[in-house]
Amino acid sequence: MPKLKDPVTIDDYQVQSRSAIISPLYSTTVGDIKYVTIAIAEEAGEIAGKIKKLIRDHNGQLDDEIKAGLVKEIGDVQWYLARLCD
Repeated sequence: MPKLKDPVTIDDYQVQSRSAIISPLYSTTVGDIKYVTIAIAEEAGEIAGKIKKLIRDHNGQLDDEIKAGLVKEIGDVQWYLARLCD
């Protein structure tokens, strides 16, 4: 995805993040609403899994690698949420 301008407002993100849509099948149909809703749940589950492993395997100690993984998954949730808002 292209770098967004700083600081990014929610409105800026909503518009600018559309440039990262790579599927020619993307539109705002009911099928897409279902798809992005499922994708949000999946990505949120990945966040929960990383937090579980953080607690279980790392005694709750957040390091740079774990933090980077969480940031990526949170970004994925944010992107799919923006698509749902479309």
